Amino acid sequence: MQERNNAASLTERTLAVVDIGSNSGRVVVFQRTPSGHIETLEDVRAPLRLVRALDQKGSFPPEVILHTLQIMRDFSAVAAAAGASRTIAVATAAVREAPNGAELVRQIEAVTGFQVEIIDAAQEARYAFAGAIHGLAAEEGLLVDLGGGSMQIVQFKNRELITSWTVPLGCLRLSGRFLASDPPTAQEQQALVRYVRQTLTEAGIPRLDADLALVGTGGTIRNLAKVDRRAHHYPIRRLHGYLLTRARLRTITDRLVASDASARAGISGLNPDRTDSITGGALAALTLMDYAGTGDMLVAGQGLRDGVAMGPLATGFPAASAVRAASVAALTARFSTWHGDAARRRAAAALDMLDVVAPEVSQEQRELLSFAATMLDVGRSVDYYKRYEHAAEIALSTDLVGFSHRAIALMAAVIQRADSPKASLKPLRPLVVPDDEPFVAQAAAILSLADEIGRRAEPSTYPTVEARRAEQGVEVRATVADTWRLNLLAAQMADYLGPLRIVSSFEE
Repeated sequence: MQERNNAASLTERTLAVVDIGSNSGRVVVFQRTPSGHIETLEDVRAPLRLVRALDQKGSFPPEVILHTLQIMRDFSAVAAAAGASRTIAVATAAVREAPNGAELVRQIEAVTGFQVEIIDAAQEARYAFAGAIHGLAAEEGLLVDLGGGSMQIVQFKNRELITSWTVPLGCLRLSGRFLASDPPTAQEQQALVRYVRQTLTEAGIPRLDADLALVGTGGTIRNLAKVDRRAHHYPIRRLHGYLLTRARLRTITDRLVASDASARAGISGLNPDRTDSITGGALAALTLMDYAGTGDMLVAGQGLRDGVAMGPLATGFPAASAVRAASVAALTARFSTWHGDAARRRAAAALDMLDVVAPEVSQEQRELLSFAATMLDVGRSVDYYKRYEHAAEIALSTDLVGFSHRAIALMAAVIQRADSPKASLKPLRPLVVPDDEPFVAQAAAILSLADEIGRRAEPSTYPTVEARRAEQGVEVRATVADTWRLNLLAAQMADYLGPLRIVSSFEE
């Protein structure tokens, strides 16, 4: 009976979101964890090209409607197979603008049973903002969602939406209107750039101060980031949190505008069904960065669909620190080898020692060590003897949200060095740099020692250590029966921890 109740509860937390976009359609099946983290169970995408049909024909022709219905039936099957208890479908710019958009929606509802909502521009902007900002450590700036038919721009502060704009600068629309040649001529490119700058100026889009963030979401921006990531060594395997610099985007754009369709198809990382729209999108994104005066764009792997899954016009976004904690909790819960009590004891022991050994470290560094200690045992699920190595690999490859890529790489570095103090950090470049070596070495030594203490501590004892300054250095009082092995390890780590002695709490 309990198993059936658990299965029913899991199904109730499973939701499918169908996005009927101007360029492409997508169904994503989400599962909400008890901690509030949203995990992706399924993700299927298909090209629609609705805005191109709209711009060329004035309304959706029968063949476009038929193609869309076929895709929606496929999406319905994906949602059902993933066990979604309900499906939410939303349609954006092209369907809003089409004279027969309501008829397309009626037919979709008839063949799938979806209830489709044609969301207005303000709703679209808010959903995109909610989905993107929830999983990023961004507090203030601008968010841009570059779609096929339109561009949504949101100004935010303290992780709250201030105002939004919707402008007709979608990548498919711009490419169709301005880029008639293949590859586009210099005159066509200049006309597109002038139009984008004029539109942004007339809309009153603000420029950015140097310390504010430009966050980018939408398929075009993510695909540009994917192309850039493929072009050089990079240790993180996902796009969410990727930092795309203006200089690198300019390099990609220069390559795109110089290539015809066949050459673009050979660019590593470029989705095949974006070869006809990516050039206009790249020019629009680069012009926006030039206009805003920012040197980089923080790419969100989440966006409108995630915002829809969060609830109607989601508001009251949690602090980034809470998002990080929920994300780590959701990750560790997937592994049968992870035990919460042991992880909490290890993290508490590590922080107790860090606060005495290195009281000058930042709150961010304390948090990174705590999460590294919390996550360590997930590596056991792959191989006990290589658990540090596998824990680091999982950190680098899984869907942790709320963290910068640099923070994730530093966590992985600490875990790797805790197992092997001489492990090379070069594979984590450019995110971990030589200046990080002192913190990584010190945090890794503390993590290794906390792990050894945890393996010998009384299971019911919390916390397991008390650290304090003593005449001969640092004294750590631990709830362990014997300290011989621990003091041997501490002596080996003296270069990183200084003089440190461990005594048993059971000693009189």
